[in-house]
Amino acid sequence: MKNILIVANQPQRFLDQLRFADILSAQYKNCTISFYINKEVNKLHSIKIKDIKFKIINNLNIDIDNNKIFNINELKNCIKSKLPILCLDYTKQIMIIIRSSILYTKQLKKQEKIIYNNFKIQHNNIIKLVEKYNINIIFLNGDRHIGCEPIFLKISNELNIPTIIPYLADFADKERLLRSNIMVNKIKTKLFTSKYILNSQNNLNYRVENNKYYYSHPMANALQIFEVLTSNPYVMGSGKSDILCLNNKYYKNLYIKNGVSKDKISLTGDFAYDNLYYLNKNKNKKILKEELLKKYNLNSGKRNIIIALPQLAEHGFLEWDEHWKEIEFLITTLSSLQQNLLVSLHPKTDIKQYEFLELKYNCKILDERLSDVLPVADVFIATFSSTVVWAVLCGIKTIVVDFYNFNYRMYDFLTSIKIVRDKTKFNDVLIDALNKEMDFRLDWELLSRDDVFDGKTIQRYIDLIDKVSNE
Repeated sequence: MKNILIVANQPQRFLDQLRFADILSAQYKNCTISFYINKEVNKLHSIKIKDIKFKIINNLNIDIDNNKIFNINELKNCIKSKLPILCLDYTKQIMIIIRSSILYTKQLKKQEKIIYNNFKIQHNNIIKLVEKYNINIIFLNGDRHIGCEPIFLKISNELNIPTIIPYLADFADKERLLRSNIMVNKIKTKLFTSKYILNSQNNLNYRVENNKYYYSHPMANALQIFEVLTSNPYVMGSGKSDILCLNNKYYKNLYIKNGVSKDKISLTGDFAYDNLYYLNKNKNKKILKEELLKKYNLNSGKRNIIIALPQLAEHGFLEWDEHWKEIEFLITTLSSLQQNLLVSLHPKTDIKQYEFLELKYNCKILDERLSDVLPVADVFIATFSSTVVWAVLCGIKTIVVDFYNFNYRMYDFLTSIKIVRDKTKFNDVLIDALNKEMDFRLDWELLSRDDVFDGKTIQRYIDLIDKVSNE
């Protein structure tokens, strides 16, 4: 019997993890699945967690992570929510300079000690749970995050338990990470520079990109002493995990090129592919389309446009007033086409904030998850997301909107999608997508469609679990 533990330490991934567990348990009878759920996930998904059918190995009423470091992070999050984005960035830069000075040397050493001691406390608590429930496979969200993830990486190496990073979303490349986070800048020696910082810069043993450190120095040093510091935090799979699951050969080659061992990579596909593959079959697609036409009172003579609305304010890319301007631009432009317009919201989105769209525009907000309805789309609109690959695999004409200066390169290798950065061209691109045919064959080859889009993704995970647990 395989005793599988899924570590839920990221709120945005929990629903996908839960769905993965449901599907896996239904098809894999030779396993029991348990969850470790941290306080952030429990806080956001408490209602869902109350009805969970899987064993939760930790006591959710005991806050194992509660210490001064985490209270400081909560204070930071509170400050983030109050300050304008530009002001916040400026404040961060000033604080980095101040906290790199000799005035903070004792505080930085103290912080490192607190983090390391917290790791040890968590380790002592969690290893007892892992041993109690005889866990022999661990699924983690990654091998570069902080929180409880380093603890499980440490335990897995100590107890020789295989760790698998499943493919639940696009893995962020270093360009996106550098854009989305204010990293710790590498600094030159100055009169008032803290020796702690200088020693840290000389002794830390992990890859630095663009003269920016991925972690704060106290955190990186604590991870290094704890023996779980990844060699390259800018590339997933470079840490102490055993298996990195990917969704196509293109990304496999890309990760190998960036230093991840080819023996560590498993080409499984995205577990959402199985449902998409089933729904994308002509017969099933026809049935689904009829159901949606009836449920949302759509016109059968019009084409279906689905948009995955961007979370520009929720993710801190724009202030809320600018966010709503962008949302209304997108919906206004799409509504003017007089087609069936379906709006998909991210699971973390507060739907009440967006209900006005249905009243103001000719659109419908979907109750269903995107993966349960996407195949009925004639045109799909999104920002940079793994859902873009879903659409291409289904043979859906796809437009990526980037009016926000992201300028990511992650989908430059795909020829069938259209990336629009000029608002004035958006309407023309939409009309072309509605009226022109698209050849997907080259992209299907790059995305390994014949290998992974076959309804057998979960079976590949089962085979992988059997393989790593028997080695």
